[in-house]
Amino acid sequence: MHDKTLRHTPGIERLYHGLEPALAASLSIDRATRDRLVIFDPASAPLLRPLIRAEAVLPWRVRAEQRWIIAIPASQATTIHQYTALARHLDSLTPPREEAGAAPPWWILPDEAVRPVAAPRILVHEDKATVAWDDTTALIAGPTQIIADADPFWLAWIGSATGQAALRKGISLAALQIPEVPGPTQGNLAGLALEAAHLASQIDELEEAVLRRILADFGPPGRQPGPRLLRWWLLDFEHLHEAVLDELRNDIPERYRPTWEQIHHDQRTTHEKASARLGTIIEAINTQVAALVES
Repeated sequence: MHDKTLRHTPGIERLYHGLEPALAASLSIDRATRDRLVIFDPASAPLLRPLIRAEAVLPWRVRAEQRWIIAIPASQATTIHQYTALARHLDSLTPPREEAGAAPPWWILPDEAVRPVAAPRILVHEDKATVAWDDTTALIAGPTQIIADADPFWLAWIGSATGQAALRKGISLAALQIPEVPGPTQGNLAGLALEAAHLASQIDELEEAVLRRILADFGPPGRQPGPRLLRWWLLDFEHLHEAVLDELRNDIPERYRPTWEQIHHDQRTTHEKASARLGTIIEAINTQVAALVES
């Protein structure tokens, strides 16, 4: 990861960039693979690091993907044979590109790339200008900028409509002006930003939990949800039933329909209330930041 000083933004000290996407994709593993490797080689666990892909950087929050990355620094490359299962797995992988000459193993990461970036962090998807709060030390892959040891007041500013407009105009984080404001104002905006991040994460978790239950109850093995089930909270029960029929090629048994209709109603209501609350918080952030710009 590359870092540079943010000289124009008070308080922001370090800016980092995510790992090269093709390399990260080649070394990425799912939870089942990670658990299997650790069972065979428990000592290899520190070399399997949580991974956040740029695609998971959404407004205010990071979507949990349950991905890990094999993160072997150059300083440990010569000892990889000690981890039999991990070495065998690496041998089975395809490099992201052809290697010329007697280069070091393609799966080696620079030591600075695997060094944890201090949490909490603000993640900014460079292509979409989405801004998220992250309190982990996971490695980041793809076109993502990472503000280390971040202040939630910066999250409010950068994630606001004002900050988003600046990023979409091509203003870099290094050049973004975040003014000094009174402590109570900073504290209020910081609290709102953290509440937005927490609530957005809760909404994500709700969406994933209901989808998992739909698939567990009605999804044949290997069947993936389609676009309607992926947004189940937008459907009434009649249309949810149709989506199960069309996308999962399965039915909701008649005796379970009343129960599932109630479950769907309750979860939709929870989602609607949380989304409305999140909208109110974001509106308050946008209003307060705009007022600071105009003052």
